[in-house]
Amino acid sequence: MPNPNIVLIGRLGQDPVSIGDNGLRLRIVTNDRRKNEETGKYEDAATSWWTVKVWGRLADQTRNNIKKGQEVVISGIIYEDRWTDKTLRVNL
Repeated sequence: MPNPNIVLIGRLGQDPVSIGDNGLRLRIVTNDRRKNEETGKYEDAATSWWTVKVWGRLADQTRNNIKKGQEVVISGIIYEDRWTDKTLRVNL
């Protein structure tokens, strides 16, 4: 089964960071917004951080055109990174 497509709409949480010879890492922050019934105002509910990796020509085009705080729309295929750290062993 192929990995699913995903669309993220959020803001850059930091300036793009170069990775390797032709890659770029983006940190995207997304927020759920809910209406507070007591105040009637919308508030941020849950915040999620996403790491997006861009390669090749797209990375070159993106590198100098976006910066921290800008709203972005990302469309692509989602992949899961797997790792082991000192306190948690991941066996997927």
